Formats: sequence, structure tokens, C-alpha cells
Amino acid sequence: HIAVSLEMVRSGRAYFYEKFDEMGINYLPTQSNFIFLTDLSMDANAICDLAMLQGVIMRPTDPFGLPDHIRITIAREEENAQVVRVLREIIE
Repeated sequence: HIAVSLEMVRSGRAYFYEKFDEMGINYLPTQSNFIFLTDLSMDANAICDLAMLQGVIMRPTDPFGLPDHIRITIAREEENAQVVRVLREIIE
């Protein structure tokens, strides 16, 4: 189970990096199971609220002193694709 989970995170991370690069979204490279989006073109809280309306949970990080960041968890392939689709709709 651990090997499967590690591979899911590795492949999800690569997928997000590719898509975020295509979309011009800044992020902090990570070794974890989440990615911080940075320097967003819209208010981070507004992005998270709009994503939630479409069933996607993104965590704003302003309570941690990072008002222009969003934390996205790396999940299964179909969930990662939904995050990208929703972000495209909101940001572009």
C-alpha cells in the first residue's frame, strides 16, 4: 500500500507541475503530498470559495500568514484532473 501511495503522489505531482506550468500558475516545488500555489492572479479565498461551489476543496493559507497562497492536496488521477479543470474555469 505504501508503494502505491508514493507512486500516486509522485505521478500526481508531475501532472500538477505540467498543468500549472501550461496555465502559468506559480507553485512551490514539493516533496510532500500537497502543493502551494503562489502569487495568484485572483484573491486566494475567492478561488477557494468558487472551487468549493464545484465540489473541489482547496485550502486558503491566509490563517498561516500566506494570504496569496492556496494548498492543494495531491490525490487520485481523476481528482487531480478535476482540480485542474476547476482552476482553469476560475482563473482563465
